[in-house]
Formats: sequence, structure tokens, C-alpha cells
Amino acid sequence: MSLTRIKRRDNAEEIIAGVILSLSTVSNMAAFAVRHPSRALKNGRLRGRHESGEENIRLDLSRAPSENVKEVLSNVVCQNGISKNKKLGYLNFFVKLLNKLGPSKNLGYTMEEILCCLKVGLLHEAKEVRAATLRVIRYLLTEQKVLDIIVSLHIDYLIARCLDICLSNEVERIHAMKLIRKIIQLFPHQVPLSMLYPMVAIGRDGSSERDRLRRACLATICELGTKKTDGLRQVCLATLCELAFVNAQAADRCDAISCILRNILDCYHYPRINESLVVTVLFLLNHPNTRHYIKQNTDLEQLIAPFTDCHFKFSAETNEHGTGELEHRHGAFKRPKPSSVDEQETRFKASKMALLTVMRSWPGLIRMCRPTGSGLQSLIGILYIQNNEIRQAIMDVMFDLFRLTTPKLTDSFVEALNSVDPSAMREEWKLLEGFVAEEGRAILPHLAKVRPNLIENHLALILAAWIETGILQALVEVITSTEGHLFIRAVILLGELLHMANTLLPHECTTHSHCLPNLMAVASSFDIPGQHRHRATLAVSYLNRIHTLKKRGPRPCSLFLDQLIQNANTTLQQESFYTQFSQDKLSSDAVKTVFNADDFVSQVIRETHVLSTKEHKSWDWHSISALLKVPQPNNKPYVQSLVHIEDF
Repeated sequence: MSLTRIKRRDNAEEIIAGVILSLSTVSNMAAFAVRHPSRALKNGRLRGRHESGEENIRLDLSRAPSENVKEVLSNVVCQNGISKNKKLGYLNFFVKLLNKLGPSKNLGYTMEEILCCLKVGLLHEAKEVRAATLRVIRYLLTEQKVLDIIVSLHIDYLIARCLDICLSNEVERIHAMKLIRKIIQLFPHQVPLSMLYPMVAIGRDGSSERDRLRRACLATICELGTKKTDGLRQVCLATLCELAFVNAQAADRCDAISCILRNILDCYHYPRINESLVVTVLFLLNHPNTRHYIKQNTDLEQLIAPFTDCHFKFSAETNEHGTGELEHRHGAFKRPKPSSVDEQETRFKASKMALLTVMRSWPGLIRMCRPTGSGLQSLIGILYIQNNEIRQAIMDVMFDLFRLTTPKLTDSFVEALNSVDPSAMREEWKLLEGFVAEEGRAILPHLAKVRPNLIENHLALILAAWIETGILQALVEVITSTEGHLFIRAVILLGELLHMANTLLPHECTTHSHCLPNLMAVASSFDIPGQHRHRATLAVSYLNRIHTLKKRGPRPCSLFLDQLIQNANTTLQQESFYTQFSQDKLSSDAVKTVFNADDFVSQVIRETHVLSTKEHKSWDWHSISALLKVPQPNNKPYVQSLVHIEDF
């Protein structure tokens, strides 16, 4: 036993010594890399090239360039006796030679002769050789005549072939994309269409093949729209967008614009890409010279298809329940079947991002609010259909569009109303965050009262368009035909829109938004089912409570800010909209100096809801406790409220 233990101890010591030696070696290498970063990077590149099989070709750079070019091209065009690794080394040396000679290079051969030899490299069976050849062509492309020679020799078709092949050749496709992007940047109006069609194909069908080049292709198409004189699927998305900005005509000829529109609703996982694609379309729509590329009644309106079409799918390749992704089952690739709820959420999310971007831009707002065939009319009309998921999604869009706080998802109106109360505590108001500064910025009015607020002006225009289209009547329909949290959310949204209409819109534009004839007709008619009438009556009472909350205005949540406001100038307090006192700071002195005591007590009594309902759970007990501390005034509502409390 002792001998065995000794052997184990010796083995453990050997293992520990080996680990220490390895750690010391790694630390020495790291220290060397820190002291000599350029040498470490160079060694890493050489090691990577050695692992890829490339031979290190060293030619004499002091010789005439024509001799070096002749040796490189002769080895590139040679079919027998030259290995792939050797050709790769010669092509990489050619790039070094071009960098050394600079833009005013004299290679000893015409550009047509050089490109004829490089054309052979694009037909090589090894993807590494084709990628290196594309890299050399990209370095040679500095003038317009080089692009003309490429087109005359039909090299553009070979470049498109390198991009179209999808057989574990990402390096080759990336170099092809780099070459195409350089052509678009230098010569946007001479881009061969033969190079654009593969990008559009990848942008259309890349989602079903999980092609990472797709986004880059789309981004390049978007860059081609108007340039005055002046995952690989993701790479395609970027490339298509670039194309549309600098050459809209070429983008339209290769059907790139429809490809961009098709992919807007497919980028639900990437909000910035979704917004970039929408902005590209809006950019074309904003200029008279490119506006005709966006078709009326179809292009922008298809962005709201997830709301208006219950059977909408992202692409035709997806099956009945799938999203295009493949998974391996029983030795074969099959499409997964996610739940319909998840699929609906992704559709709504993509459409919501696109719709918000469109409505917050001037060209998009004008196009969506056209009198005939308006996309906004279709969006509001879908609220009349008994589909709670679509109704909730549209209301979520409206809360974000009008910069409103989304209420808590609950069946209790009190909880939902408290969640949207501007005086409610927020995370950024905590002591370790912004504290009083952030709270004051949120609830106090801006000092520049005479200066126009451009954000409010834009919101007022959007609100006027929605009211003119009939959003108030549609919300009344949602209120009378639903219940639960959807009913609560619709009532709060209606109250918020009415408040915004009264504060932002001119008086001549708000005459039709005050009366709500449909809601009052449902609440007072006996020809309507009792359940609908009860919902309408309840909605009227809830709207009254929302009006009371808005009339009260924001109150300080922290005692520190409340003290600062109370110690401010009394004259400014009387003129300000936000000078009401919090419930727990009621006192006879404050009431006498700022408000009339009877009016103030009556307002607090209304906020307690003691006289409006006998349900004690709906009473505001914080206000009741503060009210009982006030010296007893000679006030009839005060006496009635005490009677109700005593009965309880």
C-alpha cells in the first residue's frame, strides 16, 4: 500500500510540474506578444497561412515589376505541375506587389492581358485559389477602364458564379461581396446587372437556406438609390441597401426594391436592420425622381399585412407551421413546428417596428394617410373584427407611437391606472440613479414655454390623422365587445388620446372628439344587450377617473422634491400646473395659502371615491387617512363621506 501511494504521489508531482511548465510557457508567449505586438501578429498570420496550406513564395521585389508579374501569371495559368498551395502563394505575393507599387503602377503588361490570365484562376477547382484571384482583381480595380475590361471579358459572370455557389465556400463568397461592394462605391452607375441578380436571389431565398450572406446583399442594394455626382445573408442585406441609395434604377431593374420590402417583415430579430430597410424605402419615397419605384396601394401597405391578414407568412418556403429553420431528426433535416402564438408574436413584432418607422417619418405618414386606399384605414378597420390578439397588438403599436406608458396587463382598472400614473415611482428616480433631477425633469414643465415643441407638433399631426380616420369609434367598439385586460387597456388608451387631443390639437380640430356619441348611445340605449350597455357605462365612469387624474396633474413622488416645490416662490406655485400638494402633506396652513379650503377638500373627497361607490376595495385609503387629519371644515361632502366611512 505504501509503494502504491508513493507511485501515485510521484505521478501527481509529474502532472503538477507539467502544468506549471505549460503555464509558464503560455505566460512567456503572452509577455512576448505584449512587448512585440507586430511580430506576434505576423507570426499568427504566418501560422494561419501555414495551416491553410499556402506556400510562402518570396520573389525579389528589386527586380522589374514585369518580371515578377510574368512569373506570377505563368504559375497561375499553368494547369499541370503547380499545386494549389503554390498558386495561392503567388496570388498573395501579387497583392503585396500591387501594394508596393501604389496607384501609379506599371506592371509591364496591359490590364486586359493580366485579367485574361486571372480569369483562369476563377475557374480553378479550389475555392481558396478563386478567393485569392478575386482579391487580386479587387486590388487592380482602380479605374473605370478596368471595370470595362472585366465586363468585356465576361469576368462578371464568373464573379456572380463565385457568389452563387453555396458549398462551404464562405471565404470565396466574402471576397466576391467585397469586390461587388467596391464596384458599387467607385462606379455606382456602371454596376453590371449580372452581379446584382445573385445578391437579390440570396436576399429572397437566404432565409430558407440559412444563408448568412443575405443581409449584406440587401444592404448593398439599398445603397444604390440616389447618389448625386457625388451571417452572409446579413452581408447581402447590407449590400442591397447600399445599391438602392446610389443607383435606384439598377436596383429596380434587378428587382432589388421588392426584395427589400419582402425582407422588412423577415428581420424581426434585428430591429436596426428592420429600421434600415424601411428607411431605404422611405428615402426613395421622399424624392420625386425615385418615388415612382414605390408602387401605390401595395408596397408600404404590405408592411401591415401581419395585422390585416391572419394567414400571413414571412416567406413562401415556410410550411404550414414552420419558420424556415431546419432541425435534424432521425437522420434527416425537418422543419420545426413552433406554436402559433410564437409565430404570431414574431409577425407582430416585425410589422410593429416597420409601422412605427413609417409613421414617424413625413413621407411615410403622408403615404399611409392618403384619402383613398389608406393603409391607416385598413389598420383601424381591423379593430372591428373579433380578434383579441390583433386588437392588443394594434393598441400596443399606438401606445408606442404616441409615446404613452403601456399599462400593466391586469383585469383591475385601479392597478392599470396606477401603472400609467406619471407620479408613480420609477427606476430612474431612485437614490442611486437620477433621484430628484430625473423626477423633476419628468414631472415639471419645461422652462421654455414660448418655444414650439417639434415633437408635440408631430404627435399632434399623427393624432389628428388617426382621429380623422376613426380611431375613437374603433376603440369604442373594442370597449363594448371585449372584457378583462383588453377592455381596461382600450379604456385607458381612449382616455389618453382624448387628453392628448384636448392639449395638443387646436380648438377647431377637437370639436368632434369630446362627445363620443357612440359610447354614450350604447350606455343609454335599452335596445342593446345589457352586457354591452354595462361595459359602456363602466367605461364612462373609468374615463371620468382618468380625467380626474389628468386634471390633478403629476405630483412629486419623493418628499425631497415635494419640499423643494413647496419652498419655491409662492407666485410661481400658483401659476404652475404642477403645484398641488401630495396626499400625505395636507395641512391647514398650506390649504389656506394656496387653495380655498372647501374646494381642496372636495377635490380630495372625489379622489377617495367614497361617495361614488359603496365598494370599499375601490376606495383610496391613503387619501382617506390624509383627509381625516385635516381640521373638520363646514363642508357637506365631507360630512357625507364620514357617514359612508362610518357605515363601513
